[in-house]
Amino acid sequence: MREIIYGLKLSFSYFSILPVRFKNILNSQKIDKAFLFFIPFVGAFLAIVSSFLFLFLKNFLPNLYSAIFSASFYMFLYGFLHLEAVIDTIDALFASHSKKDAYKILKEPTVGAIGVILIVLFLILKLSLISYLFINNLFLEFISAALMGRLSIIMPLKYFTMHEKSLLANLLKDALSNRVFLDMAILYFLLSFAFIKTKAIFLFLILFIFSYFLSSYLYKKFNFINGDILGFIIEMSEFLILNIILSIS
Repeated sequence: MREIIYGLKLSFSYFSILPVRFKNILNSQKIDKAFLFFIPFVGAFLAIVSSFLFLFLKNFLPNLYSAIFSASFYMFLYGFLHLEAVIDTIDALFASHSKKDAYKILKEPTVGAIGVILIVLFLILKLSLISYLFINNLFLEFISAALMGRLSIIMPLKYFTMHEKSLLANLLKDALSNRVFLDMAILYFLLSFAFIKTKAIFLFLILFIFSYFLSSYLYKKFNFINGDILGFIIEMSEFLILNIILSIS
């Protein structure tokens, strides 16, 4: 139990800005598995916090502003981590056309003009999507989308090779045994089903197909997957699920 709790704390430490303290540094395969397992849970938790923030703010502020603020707060809670990965991956995709070193581009601190333009557009669309869900009280749908987006990383981790220098990505891949893969897929499906009923079946099917083929496309482009690409897959998967929810709600 101690190792599971430690893995949960690691997930919050890596994938949110919430303050998490560790008395001791522990290391074991069981901790790594728990660390991976709870990544979707972190997303769902951040979505719940943001939903409650909207419910509080709308008592004092206009609904639209409350929704935009709460949607922005959701992204702030994970430190814009995956959004940074989006802009890096976009830059690397464009650089790959010129036969440049994709991994070097991914790790450069600077960003290209195309990446900046596309991330601004992406931010506007994502804020609009989440704000719409808030205004229409589709909180469980939003929480499910946040969960599913992060669950999408189990597809590239299972089926594709991580870059040798990507320590976190390789740690997660090593932790993803067949048992962990099935446990995550089944448990988070049941949780989503409890939230949004039969819509979860369709959304999970789309999620796994999309994340696999997106991972395959990126792997063919770069010949590897790393942490930035995993973050890109998370954001694109969550964005797709949000759009589907918008279209069927």
